[in-house]
Amino acid sequence: VVGYGKEKDSKEEKPNFEIGNCYTISEISTKFRADPSTIYLVIKKNKIPTKKVGSFVYAPKNLIDKIFAGQ
Repeated sequence: VVGYGKEKDSKEEKPNFEIGNCYTISEISTKFRADPSTIYLVIKKNKIPTKKVGSFVYAPKNLIDKIFAGQ
């Protein structure tokens, strides 16, 4: 079958949740001078994957930087 298995060949980057490759919400808030509630709204609106570890929520730096660089 032609094209079998090519549907997964998307250009979206996979989230990288390794230490050093993520921001916490407070780090994003400080870096981009935005209220944490605004950060959560932007993350939800742009469907950015997050990972919660304890009381911290992490988001991949590469995706956050792309979004906030355009604003």
